[in-house]
Order: sequence, then C-alpha cells, then structure tokens
Amino acid sequence: MKVYPAPKSRCVAWLNVDNIQTAVDALGFVQSRLFGELSSYEWMNANAIDVVQTHFPARAPTCPGAVDHVLAEFTSLGSETELREQVTKTLEALLEEVPGVRNIAMAQNGRDIETFWALRENISEAQAKAGLNVKHDVACAVSQLPAFHDMALNDIAEHGVDVQPVLFGHLGDGNLHFNLSAPTGSNSAEFLKQHQTLLNNLVHDAILRCGGTVSAEHGIGQLKAELLRDITSTSNYAAFKAIKQAMDPKNLLNPGKLVLL
Repeated sequence: MKVYPAPKSRCVAWLNVDNIQTAVDALGFVQSRLFGELSSYEWMNANAIDVVQTHFPARAPTCPGAVDHVLAEFTSLGSETELREQVTKTLEALLEEVPGVRNIAMAQNGRDIETFWALRENISEAQAKAGLNVKHDVACAVSQLPAFHDMALNDIAEHGVDVQPVLFGHLGDGNLHFNLSAPTGSNSAEFLKQHQTLLNNLVHDAILRCGGTVSAEHGIGQLKAELLRDITSTSNYAAFKAIKQAMDPKNLLNPGKLVLL
C-alpha cells in the first residue's frame, strides 16, 4: 500500500457533451495531458440530471444541443493558480479538438464545486424520491462502455419494454450505475413486478458480451451470489469456495455472501 500526500489544490469542471461516446473520447484526451491531475471523471445522462433537478435545488450548466454531462475534478500538489492554468489550457483544447463536447463550465469558487458535486451525489436519493427502479452496478473496459450502453438499451427496446434510463457512474473506472425507471406516470411497483427479471437478464447479458462484470463497487452480496455461480467459470468458483473455506471453515463470517457453500 502506498500513501500519497494530500493534494494542495483543486479544480472542478462541468462538461456538456453529446453522448457517452463523446464522454469517453474526452476522457482519453484529458488523460493524455493531465493523467496525474485527473482525480474524478463522472458521467451522467440527461435523465439523471433531470431527476436531481426535480427534487433538489442545484442546477447544472446547460448548452443547446448537448444531452449528457460530465463532472471532472483535478487535484495537484502545486498551487491552485498553476493547476487552473493547466486545466484551462487542456479544456480549451478539448473544446476545439473533440467533436461532441459542446460547453465547459469551470467552478469559480467553493460554492460552485459543492453545486457540481451535489448534482452527481444526489442522483440516488432523487431516484428514491421518484419511485422504485431496477438498479445495476456494472463495469467493463472504458473503451467498451458506449457499446454496452447502446447494446443494452437496444435489447430492451427490441423486447418492447418502455423504460426511463437513469444512467450515471464513474466513467474513468469503467463503472456505470445502469438504473431503469418506469415511464413517467406509470406505477413503479407494477413496473418492477412485470419487467425486473427480464431487464436484469438483458443488462447482465450485454455487459458480459462486452467483457465486463455484473458487479463493481457494490460487490456481490446476497442478491448476486447465485448469479456469480452461473456466470463465472467452474474453476474460478471452486477457487472462491476454497479460499472462503480456508479462512472461514465454519462459515461464520458474513454467511450467504459471494459464494454459496
């Protein structure tokens, strides 16, 4: 384990982009210039921001024609002035060179930073206020995220399920929260009862076809323990069980999680 010194300066920007592919392209551009300084890169689709703005006072920067949003945070051990100059120069070039990046708003003070992060961090709570939804915590290579995004939504549409996708996540880590809400005006409980199993199967199948995983930061837990057994190789699952039994032979520690003994 390596311990790094706490950063001395911080700079946050909000990007308005056309779609998730643009967000991925912009990530690669920024990483090629400020890899060490980029500390967070969060993507949110339009529905995610809409639901937050319905239930919370924060308002996101907007731009005509842009659909999705990115929150990018940069940190440094140097001065804030130096960091801001680096970030500004990079984002000005990004705006000129990457198609689909429509607008960039730099946080001017601590209040702007709090507003930007409130928009991202309040999505889950805003969804809870809006009603039940089918949640997924998936991950794959960053380069495959647009393919997964399109594949999953196309598969859902082909099965005739009308959904409101509320999508967001840690794009820099390849981790998306692929949440599917009932259409506006529908009964969310009835929507889950009727479509949850199918939607889970379609989303999980799409992420696996993209070489990804059905669980990321939220782990396997109890809900996905049986799914893990079905999708992983026999040898991998045997290794999981062997490690579990070696460390916890009486199955006393957090039983029923991860592996089914």
